[in-house]
Parts: sequence; C-alpha cells; structure tokens
Amino acid sequence: MNAEHYTPRERALPNGLVTVLTRGDDVIFAPYGGGFTRTLPEQEFLEHFRFVEPSEFEGVEYRAGQFDLDDYFETPLHGYTRGLLWNGFAEPVFELAQVAQIAKAFPGIAYNPERDMVLVDQGDSVEDDCRYELYAGISILVDGQIKRAYPVGTGCWTWVEAGIEDESD
Repeated sequence: MNAEHYTPRERALPNGLVTVLTRGDDVIFAPYGGGFTRTLPEQEFLEHFRFVEPSEFEGVEYRAGQFDLDDYFETPLHGYTRGLLWNGFAEPVFELAQVAQIAKAFPGIAYNPERDMVLVDQGDSVEDDCRYELYAGISILVDGQIKRAYPVGTGCWTWVEAGIEDESD
C-alpha cells in the first residue's frame, strides 16, 4: 500500500496531517513525519479525517516563521515552513543568510555554491556513515514569490517554531 495521508475534517491542511500505516476494520495511523501510532475503528476514523489527494498536499505553500534549537540562538532564526512536523519537531527551510547564522553557531557547516548544497560535518565523534548531512537547495513558494531555501536539519534536528503550541492531542 502506498502511503495515504489524511487530515482532520475540522482543520486546514497541513494541521493534524497523519499517515495511514495499515487499514482494515481498524485504521492504524501516525502523525505525518513520525510519532506515536494510534488506532481507530475505520468508520470512526473516516468520520473524523478526510483523504488528502497528493496534488493537494504538494500545493501547500510555505509561510514565514521563527525557529530555534532548544533556545540555542539568541533570537530565533527567520525561516519558512509548510507547518509539517517530524516527530513533533518543525521542518523549517532557510535562506542563505540564515544558513550563515547556523554555520556561525555550528562550525562544521559549509555551503557549496557549485552544487547548491549545504554540508554538515558532525565531527570525528560521529561514525563515518552518519557523520555527514547534505541539504540540497530547493525552490519554495512564499506569498506568491519563489525563494531559494535549504532544509538544514529538517528531519534530523529538534527545530521548534517560536510561538507555536503543540496541536497534537
């Protein structure tokens, strides 16, 4: 089964987006990006959630936000998000000015303009197969404008969006 995504009927996409893991008499699902699984009878699940077409999911625009790592930065960094979470953490993307701020805080970070990628070297204390992270530049749509951004730490680091409360119930 290909991954199916659903969102609560009373919320706007992407708020509350879930991935269905198995479906039968009961539906087993988890928050999009990972987290604890839940189980509901199929009928109850379908009363509370609606199917999200892939094209609808892909069409979610980015919006501006402020992001931090465990209050590491003096002030949160300006970035962009589609509002999706990975294991409860934000999935921001950043323009190069903010990537430079991240690199000041974490010296193992460098931008490669020829490859349009950000390289994160976690250092000698990390095993070679996990030591390096690469983040390719992506074009995002924000308020009708195309911007170039880099998902530094998305899906790995514990980014939080400043001023956003956890909506999981």
